[in-house]
Amino acid sequence: MNIQFKTMSTGLGKSSTWIGTGTYASFLAALVADKSTTDDDTAIAYLPSGPTNGVDGGTNIIVSVANLHAVGISTNPTPDGFDGTVSLNTSIMNLTRPPGDPAKYDLKAVAQHEIDEVLGSGSGLGLATIRVMDLYRYTLAGARTYTTSGDDAYFSIDGGTTKLARFNQGTGDKGDWWSSGPHTPQVQDAAGTPNATPNMVVELRMLEVIGYNFTVPEPGSLALLGIGGMLIAGRRARRAVK
Repeated sequence: MNIQFKTMSTGLGKSSTWIGTGTYASFLAALVADKSTTDDDTAIAYLPSGPTNGVDGGTNIIVSVANLHAVGISTNPTPDGFDGTVSLNTSIMNLTRPPGDPAKYDLKAVAQHEIDEVLGSGSGLGLATIRVMDLYRYTLAGARTYTTSGDDAYFSIDGGTTKLARFNQGTGDKGDWWSSGPHTPQVQDAAGTPNATPNMVVELRMLEVIGYNFTVPEPGSLALLGIGGMLIAGRRARRAVK
């Protein structure tokens, strides 16, 4: 993965991610070929078999370039040579743990949040096509949801039976976690919490089921599958909560 890092002077953190649009069937085939864990087996068992994605009735899906590479799908080089860019406002961040200033935000958690977005977290809500995380968006067991209405969407890899995290339905990226009002801070929260130092837990499982492996694959073990569509840059900014 090639990620470019920059500093910025407003906001908290933001990402700019190169993405491609292709068929759900091609991505599913690559995801199945790449599975390696129990969570992978569980998640795939509840994914629609295609050719439609089972979320919005379409046959396509948006996938980040990094995520395509993770499952062995080849792409054209990106215009800038990076899979994405992460920008961080380090002036309002604690650069070490434990935090030195209770009014500032944790650099590690913010950086991990933005890196996750380059790797493939995020929702297609508001766009014409779903993203990978939308395959795991539920409102009830057995009932996927793909709407900004209501505040009952959650992340699940077993068909909606187990709620792993609550999705953000308010301002910000709908692929982030809910973070309004009292809550336990998580890395992928839509808004950061000062003085909090969350670590990746659910986020690791999320990356796993969208196609990442936490072991080094055998050389040549990943099949190269073509995927159509142009590469475009998707940008998201994260806000801070005082």
